[in-house]
Amino acid sequence: PTPAPAPAPVPTPKPTPAPVPAPTNMVYHQTFFIGYPDGTFKPERNVSRAEVAAALTRALGLGWSNTKPSYPDVSATYWASGYIQIMKDEGIMLGDTSGTFRPDAPITRAEAVAALLRMLKVAPIQNLTASSFKDVPVTNWAAGYIEAMQKNGYIAGYPDGTYKPTVNILRSEFTAIADRTLGREIGNSSQVTGLSKDIRWPDVPASHWAYLYILEASTPHTVANAVKLNRTIVLKTKTIPLFSDGTSIVTIHKAGDVLTAIVPVDGLRPNGSVPAARKVTVVITNKLKP
Repeated sequence: PTPAPAPAPVPTPKPTPAPVPAPTNMVYHQTFFIGYPDGTFKPERNVSRAEVAAALTRALGLGWSNTKPSYPDVSATYWASGYIQIMKDEGIMLGDTSGTFRPDAPITRAEAVAALLRMLKVAPIQNLTASSFKDVPVTNWAAGYIEAMQKNGYIAGYPDGTYKPTVNILRSEFTAIADRTLGREIGNSSQVTGLSKDIRWPDVPASHWAYLYILEASTPHTVANAVKLNRTIVLKTKTIPLFSDGTSIVTIHKAGDVLTAIVPVDGLRPNGSVPAARKVTVVITNKLKP
């Protein structure tokens, strides 16, 4: 009999390797200084001490504290009580000599830079013999803070050589200084993509001197190829790496967008490396109060 032909060998299928996600160089910068319920930003308005506490807590990704407020003039039901308590616990914002916080009082230019310098864990300059600003005597309580901020390039003062330490800081001014201290600065509007009318502030035109600072602080965005700075912010619970927008492409995101990026406020990993990229769902908040 004719032997039956041997069946053709069936190749053993190779297992399909699981896809390995490419490492991301995208950094997510969340909103930290927000507008008002009427959809405006009010750049020339004063900033209250409570608003600064809320802004810095958001900037550092510190959430909310349910601890009983430490200040007699801050009730547990006050809209910013949790933010204020976090700022106290971190030693970033302090009360006055009478033990109160004065949450609704406008914050002065001196008080604002003192809080930002404490956030950076940079010591004020001691034993000053001369000041960079003609209206800040070396005996002023904030002279060392103001001088340290000036030496580090975070403030420049006014063209007439003054700093105006006792003047209430404007929202636009605070935003600019906060962005600089956080290393979050957009260099040029040409690097911004994805900006739509529904996430613009009608009272902050592109011609406003602080337009890019306000865009940076009030609009969630990702930065491609962000530059990691050689400084960090050290907090009690984590150390936050800082990334500059520099001249990289900045993409503005809409509410509901889902993306994968490094989130600096997650904090450095135990081995000192930057936090792993993770999924982020974008939330845009245009309200003063939570």
